[in-house]
Amino acid sequence: MIHPKRRPVNGALDASDVQRNRLISSDRVIVENYFGRVCALWKASYATFTWSEKNYCAIQRTTFALTNYHLNRQERAALDLGRATRSRLY
Repeated sequence: MIHPKRRPVNGALDASDVQRNRLISSDRVIVENYFGRVCALWKASYATFTWSEKNYCAIQRTTFALTNYHLNRQERAALDLGRATRSRLY
């Protein structure tokens, strides 16, 4: 796990540490949004799981794959909508 650098007591971070912390924060937002989407789409991802670890791994891999598919379809639909809108404008 990557953690942002903390400000020293009675001190300040230098510019490179501040920039690194911003990049880490940006990446964390993307990951948190992804896991939020997984949980919103698939109850198995946030419910208490009582089966075997083998089943859990298979189900989680499936939910991640389906979420990736879902995101790719949404991106393609947005691109198609953009193309259709541009073609009507020209």
